[in-house]
Amino acid sequence: MPLATGAVSEPFFSPDGQWIGFFSLADRKLKKIPVAGGNPVSICDVYSNYPRGASWGDDDYIVFNAFGEPWTTLLRVPAAGGKPEPLSTLNEGEIAHRWPQVLPDAHALLFTAFGTQGGINASNIVVQRLPSGPSKIVLRGAHYARYVRSGHLLYSQGATLFAVRFDINRLEVSGPSVALIQGVMGFDVSGASFFDVTDTGTLVYVPGALIRSDVPMLWMHRDGTTVAMRAVPRDWRDPQFSPDGTRLAFYVDDVLVSTSTTNIPTVAMAPAFVMQANATVTPVMELDYLRVFGYR
Repeated sequence: MPLATGAVSEPFFSPDGQWIGFFSLADRKLKKIPVAGGNPVSICDVYSNYPRGASWGDDDYIVFNAFGEPWTTLLRVPAAGGKPEPLSTLNEGEIAHRWPQVLPDAHALLFTAFGTQGGINASNIVVQRLPSGPSKIVLRGAHYARYVRSGHLLYSQGATLFAVRFDINRLEVSGPSVALIQGVMGFDVSGASFFDVTDTGTLVYVPGALIRSDVPMLWMHRDGTTVAMRAVPRDWRDPQFSPDGTRLAFYVDDVLVSTSTTNIPTVAMAPAFVMQANATVTPVMELDYLRVFGYR
């Protein structure tokens, strides 16, 4: 029996198992609905259609990232409803915090930090003491971690699922990591991995490969012929020309870069500028410089 209809995403349980939280994409809200059935209850607005995880803690707060765009951090909102507040802070070299898990007793938070270069291969598993403690990296080159009450972290590297011992009090890993399953479906750009584990240790996952969006970027001439700007496939997105046509701004692996159109097809890329957290992700050219409006 469906509990909620329409475009929804990222369902998650309350600690007591009586509620399911989810993102309602149609009206861009974070909502909850009783497991026994009933009407959805709005918790807050999210202003995005690309959520990147949510977790309901024992303190009855929900930690989430509703944004698929870079330069976004984790937010915290009462499960009873309210205004979301920033919870994490981007450190130098980071562009997004995603896929949170509030650890038991809500004393700490586990999440994935994505860097400005390298995609998920350069992402890190980070733990932060709550409500406002410092954060630290516990695993490098990993993404989408989940704590298991047996005292382990399960996490992904590409399409392989690993496990490592984790001290819940010291918030540290110990011993070697062990590969559990090869071939767990996931997304290269978002860092999502399709697995979950219950408190009793039952693991569920979707078999498959890492889904990538890497493609070559092409320049089309007036006669319809194309030339590769960069033959190496990358995650190219949101190209925008300057008004005079001499510059092109775009994202590659979540980093905003620009190039002179006179360099095409060689494309000598350079960072357009250093963006601040919470800036919009769509580059907009204005006059002879790049201007970012935002946080939508």
